[in-house]
Amino acid sequence: WRLFPGMVRIPESEAPNVRNGNVRMEADLDTTASSSGVIFALGGYAGGACLFAADGGLYYEYSALLLRRYTFKVGRLPPSSAHVKVGMEMRTPSQRGAPARLLFTVNGVPAKNESGWRLARRRGLPTATTAAVEVGRTVPVVFTANEGFDVGMDLGSPVADYYYGLKPFRFDGKINAIHFESL
Repeated sequence: WRLFPGMVRIPESEAPNVRNGNVRMEADLDTTASSSGVIFALGGYAGGACLFAADGGLYYEYSALLLRRYTFKVGRLPPSSAHVKVGMEMRTPSQRGAPARLLFTVNGVPAKNESGWRLARRRGLPTATTAAVEVGRTVPVVFTANEGFDVGMDLGSPVADYYYGLKPFRFDGKINAIHFESL
């Protein structure tokens, strides 16, 4: 899949499987020191996954049908940069509800952020920073029948607690393209 800003409401069955798949993603972004907004979102509050920026920090959230919510601070976007490459690789065993391991990179380097933790603490986001994270239990079939996959915003019910009141939380940098491939 090669996706661009404004591609929204893509049915889950036609979208990249960031629910429980084996997939690699690379987002080509132009950023500022305080870039904020949704990079991609699939599903909604009850069940979904999203990658978003908040004041220059990079976060990933996965909602397992309201049973469990996983939120990770996965790095920091370079300030005022063109063509920042944000990568994500998701590996999930083939068992139903299996855990997924995700690895994030920024410009090819494993994402790790030791600064910016004050924002996370103030907004109630996790302060642990790591490049590899694990979603303990994935959703086996579908997140939802009426939500979709959005690029650069989240038009349905918000996936993440962080931007619940900021919907659609449009990315204020520039998304040049997002490329997904199945592994």
